[in-house]
Amino acid sequence: MKNTRWISLALACFMSVSTISFLSACTDKGTVFSVDFSQKDGSLPQNLKKIDMFNPTWTFMGDADGTLDPSALDTLKGIQQLKPDHFRIDMMFGNEQNGIGKPIGRNGQSGLSDGEWSLAREFIDCCRENGVTPYLVMVGTPSYATKDGDDVDFRNVPDLDRYYEFCYNAADYLKRNDIYAVLETWNEPDLEGNTYWLGSAQEWIDTVVTGAGAYYDANIFSTVISPGIARPLQFIQEKEIFNGKEMTGWDYFWESSAENDSLPDGFSWHFYGPSDGDLEGDYINEGGTGNFNYQLNELRGAFNKTSQTMDLRKVQMHLTEFHPVSNDFFGGKSQMNDTYEQVWAFYDSILRINEASDVTRVSWPMWLSTDQFGLFEEYLAVNPVYHVLWTYGRLPVDRIHVVNDSEKVGILSGADSQRAGIIVYNRSLNERQQVTINWSSLPFEADECTIYRIDPEYYTQRLPEKMPEIYKTINRVKERGSETLDIAVKGAYYIEFNTSAKMSELDKSINIGKLLKKEYYYADRGDNLPYADIFNQSMNAYVGMAGEEEGEAGIAVILGEMNKNPSLTFRYETWGELAAGESSSLGVRVDFHTAEGFSNAVYISLEGFEYNMLAPFGTGRAAEQSLLFDDSNKCTLDLKQYAPKNWDGVVEISYLIRNAGAGSAAKFFVE
Repeated sequence: MKNTRWISLALACFMSVSTISFLSACTDKGTVFSVDFSQKDGSLPQNLKKIDMFNPTWTFMGDADGTLDPSALDTLKGIQQLKPDHFRIDMMFGNEQNGIGKPIGRNGQSGLSDGEWSLAREFIDCCRENGVTPYLVMVGTPSYATKDGDDVDFRNVPDLDRYYEFCYNAADYLKRNDIYAVLETWNEPDLEGNTYWLGSAQEWIDTVVTGAGAYYDANIFSTVISPGIARPLQFIQEKEIFNGKEMTGWDYFWESSAENDSLPDGFSWHFYGPSDGDLEGDYINEGGTGNFNYQLNELRGAFNKTSQTMDLRKVQMHLTEFHPVSNDFFGGKSQMNDTYEQVWAFYDSILRINEASDVTRVSWPMWLSTDQFGLFEEYLAVNPVYHVLWTYGRLPVDRIHVVNDSEKVGILSGADSQRAGIIVYNRSLNERQQVTINWSSLPFEADECTIYRIDPEYYTQRLPEKMPEIYKTINRVKERGSETLDIAVKGAYYIEFNTSAKMSELDKSINIGKLLKKEYYYADRGDNLPYADIFNQSMNAYVGMAGEEEGEAGIAVILGEMNKNPSLTFRYETWGELAAGESSSLGVRVDFHTAEGFSNAVYISLEGFEYNMLAPFGTGRAAEQSLLFDDSNKCTLDLKQYAPKNWDGVVEISYLIRNAGAGSAAKFFVE
């Protein structure tokens, strides 16, 4: 395959560190990698878990109308091993096919009743039981919002007044039932062939903007992502007539959203890559307009232009269908039934997505079977890509520095206080690769080491095993050791070291309040920029400067029912070269909410990082009180001491970084 630009940059960054013990070399033991688990690397993005799951609604349905398939639901058990925050599914209101949203808004009902939601609740509750947040694509015009005289068809242009009422009721139902869910306004309304929409571009934009406004009016803490488009380049480049003016769909969408006071939390689009796995490949038309990097950078340019007239700093970017290797829709290079075997391409794409600091989430586009790229094949056999995501999901977030000067082998490594891991995979398309892994300085006393193998031959058995093949188990693990591995084409190994707890730091689920919303702050858009992220179940937060000396980023969670907690205790760890200064920030901010909105805030900082950074969270003002972490890297915040008298129990906890020095990174825990 071509050596893509981003892989080259990563390799260059690795090689810039002049530490002989980390160099890879070709010997009679193949390519040799030395992994020192004490050497955490903050210069590159951490092993963030940005990958969510998606499946069309009908694949979860049973044989009888209005029922779910128990076997399909059963596949969600263990989904947390892959570490998705969300499971995306389309509701398909107004669709005469079998789907979880079919009963909602039918027979004169408007989306408010428990009976309408009973089928959808079965899926939603199953997601929640398995530790994943439902991500509901609110696609479809329900019968309730169908214009008089129109046949019921989910693709119809709705009566906007009744559509607003329906969307309001749907968001209100979720709020009243304490269901935290992400709401996406539609699915591919711009797709050719009237697949998901029968009206004009202006009509679908008016519809999704109306829906977004209704969701926010029903619940100020709704999370709304919009519009789920299939063809982002046409959307931002081609002009049409909107309300008598010539402009792009992009401009009309944002202007309409601003006028309606309903700027979405995120902008969503789809990407299906070429079957050769080259994300920079030109597989749609000449000039490179079909490759991932080109599309992403064009969108960044559009964001930057629009940001000159409106505040888009908190607008996330979601690729709500993302597949790096799929059958080309236009290029004619299809490799049927083979795309889910391109193990190397999936690991490479994970690196690419993490490198894109402004890409918030991506959704794997098929959980259950399809001829092209299902994680589970027909009869629920597990495909290789499932185990790619399984191994990466278990890999600790804290990235370990490993130099790699081989184009034929890829390697990822991470370690936290409970688990350490190494993923090594074959990037060659036609020859096996022998590698030797020398590890040292495990950060804990390991109870065992398990080596998992991803080998194409294993999957010919069509097994339903969610755990990969175990190649080897080492029961007496020393602080340092070595393993030589022979990697098949389209193959990989995952070496995992565990304490007796047999879990990573991300596996600990914490319940400190009711999750209402997550917010992100992007001061700039691009690759390897300052970043911040948090994980729904563990509430572990990560911030870092990557390769930048200056810049800022933030991540926040809004939590309810916090008045049940007398206090919160925060602690942190850092790595890399931190550079404190007069304009440097690194810490935690807590904003308190009342019926009138956010009222006051406390900023808890590391010593030397006391700059009271302004981020678009909470009050939006500088914090009124400031505290410092103590010498044990902890701080306990007495909530009632700092909360206003009319506090409603809602807080926004944000984790901030600013001008902290290139290569600096931190993680925060709360309890």
